[in-house]
Amino acid sequence: MASNADLIAVANALGQKLDEQVETKGLKNAELVKLVSELRARADAAAKATATENETVSLVAQANALAGELGTTVETDGLTDDALRDLIDSMKVGVDEAAKEAADAEAADAAAEGAKENEAAKPVEVEEEKPPYYIMAGKSMTTIKRGIVGPLEEIRPDDIKGGKDALEAFVKTGHVGKFVKTGHVGKG
Repeated sequence: MASNADLIAVANALGQKLDEQVETKGLKNAELVKLVSELRARADAAAKATATENETVSLVAQANALAGELGTTVETDGLTDDALRDLIDSMKVGVDEAAKEAADAEAADAAAEGAKENEAAKPVEVEEEKPPYYIMAGKSMTTIKRGIVGPLEEIRPDDIKGGKDALEAFVKTGHVGKFVKTGHVGKG
C-alpha cells in the first residue's frame, strides 16, 4: 500500500499534467487512492484524445499531399479516420496510375522520336471515340484522378479503378449515364 505522501505526490503530478489544481489536504489513504485512480483515468483519456486528434491531422495532411500530386483538391472536413484512410488508399492508386501513365507517355515519346529519325511517319488509324459517360442527376462520385465529380459531369474510364467495365456496372445501377448515337442510356 502506498503511503499518503506518495499518493499526494502522484495526485499533484497528475493534476499538473491535466492543468488542474488538486486538493489533497485532509484526505485519508483510501480517498487518496480513489483520487489518484480518477486522475489517472482522466489523464489517460486526455492522452488518447490527443493521439486520435494527431492521427486525424496526419491523415488530412496525407490526403492533401496526395491530392496535390494528382493536381486536385479534396474536402476532408467531417470525414472519419476510416473514411480518410479509404480516401488516401484510393488516391494512392491514382498516384501510382498517374506515375505509370507518365512513364508510359515518356517511353512512347522516346519511341516516336526514334521512329521519326529512322523513317518517315506512317499514317495512324484512329479508333472511333468511345461514347462519353456522365454522372446521373442527384449522384456524385469520387474519382482517382479528379476527386469528386458531380451530377451531369463527364466521367471517363481512366477516372475510376476498373475502367470501362466499372463504368458499365455503374450504368446498370443508375449512377452513371452513357450517351449513344440515339440518345442516352441509364436509369433516371
